[in-house]
Amino acid sequence: MTDQFDFNLPFGRCVDYDFYAGEQSVQSFQTAKNNGVDLAILRVGQGGVGIDKQLHNSQKACKGILPRDYYFYLSIYESANGQAQDCINYINGDYDNDTILWADFEEDNHGKKNIDASFLYGFMETIKSLMPNLKLGVYSGYSFWSEWGSVDPYWSQYKLWIAHPTNPYVAPTPLEPFDGWYYHQWSFAGNDKLYGAVDLNYMFN
Repeated sequence: MTDQFDFNLPFGRCVDYDFYAGEQSVQSFQTAKNNGVDLAILRVGQGGVGIDKQLHNSQKACKGILPRDYYFYLSIYESANGQAQDCINYINGDYDNDTILWADFEEDNHGKKNIDASFLYGFMETIKSLMPNLKLGVYSGYSFWSEWGSVDPYWSQYKLWIAHPTNPYVAPTPLEPFDGWYYHQWSFAGNDKLYGAVDLNYMFN
């Protein structure tokens, strides 16, 4: 294998899929599962852009093979409430009791430093009002959350998926106010033959 998985670590493994990775077949999800992947995280879409064009195909293809989470890439240029409503419409009720929707909160301002976690708050609260049974989490870059996130205890109710590439693998230290991290996106260069052109993540077990 060309990646840096350490199979002695107490972590599960997941990959996240979007249209950049191309169309995923039933066989591609099965191949990923056969090579140690425990979960697929599907990109729902992006604020101001629309639905990920591979979402519905991936929803169907991974059924019965891998459980799935979702993530939605937020845009500060669009209404937080409107993006939440779009996200729910795109998912179209296709989730399980353990499915987590991750709010992707990262650089989307092209150098214009005028964002804060209140924007993310609006998205989360709208999702909760529309789909109170859907679990929620926050995805963010390590340095991005450190600078633009919040230490308010409000955020401790959510799980954290942190992007922090490391090679060789080093587990990131926790970020306030989260109680550790739940997923760690540690590589942006998956092994095509094993997983497809996808990002690689460890899951806290």
